[in-house]
Amino acid sequence: MWEPFLLVDDNELIVCYSDQRDTNHGQKPVQRVSIDLRIWGPAVDGVSMPAYADRPGMPWSPRCPKAPSR
Repeated sequence: MWEPFLLVDDNELIVCYSDQRDTNHGQKPVQRVSIDLRIWGPAVDGVSMPAYADRPGMPWSPRCPKAPSR
């Protein structure tokens, strides 16, 4: 697990990270969700490239607050 990014949304903790455990992909960004920090949902691929050597990196970005009204 590399480059973890944590986000809380709608009472769920979402962890996004680069995963190197899949033997078909050298690296792929995935995410998992928990509502209680004990039980986690399955890893969901964010991006998986067709070639093993492709490394899509870490595309995670925090949600930006709304711009103030003018």
